[in-house]
Amino acid sequence: EWASTQIQSDYETVLAAVNQDGLALQFADPVLRDDQRIVVDAIIHTAAAFRFASDRLHNDPEANAVQGLKGYEPPRNEKAPPPEIFESPRRFVEYRRPRTPCWPVVLCAPHGGQLKPADIPNRTTGCLEPDWETEDLAYETWNEFGKGRIAAPAMVFLKLHRSKLDGNRPRHSCCEDQNYQALEAWDAYHGWIAE
Repeated sequence: EWASTQIQSDYETVLAAVNQDGLALQFADPVLRDDQRIVVDAIIHTAAAFRFASDRLHNDPEANAVQGLKGYEPPRNEKAPPPEIFESPRRFVEYRRPRTPCWPVVLCAPHGGQLKPADIPNRTTGCLEPDWETEDLAYETWNEFGKGRIAAPAMVFLKLHRSKLDGNRPRHSCCEDQNYQALEAWDAYHGWIAE
């Protein structure tokens, strides 16, 4: 109540205060009494705090739900549509392209592949061991991003074993003897990342 105007308009301070006592909302700056998170937290702690919310939030579905008011319908959490899944011609690279707006991230997994085709020679320099479980990590991360209405980000996964192709190396040194199949996979991998 006796706090300065600066403190009454500080988001973190007001949020902490309403989490201690919802009625602290009455002393918050009017702008913060229009913030959904602050108001909902205040109502959760003290239902009577609802009367100090902005007029706009008196019609807010979530604030009404916390209040237990009639006429509330839970918000729809429509799932994002599944991605388009592409593979390179020899199936050495997988690309998952979102169909709708998504996180501004591209997940890349260049070293978790297990494919070792005999017609691609083994590399003789650099690291030849895979980064273990990066395939699982990439898929788990991708799945976590994809929960909810925002689509999971794009993901590009190199399925060739690192002993055949290192996707993080420059094109001229990524494989042995400039093997055309490995270079084709390198081109697909980096092309989809660029897309």
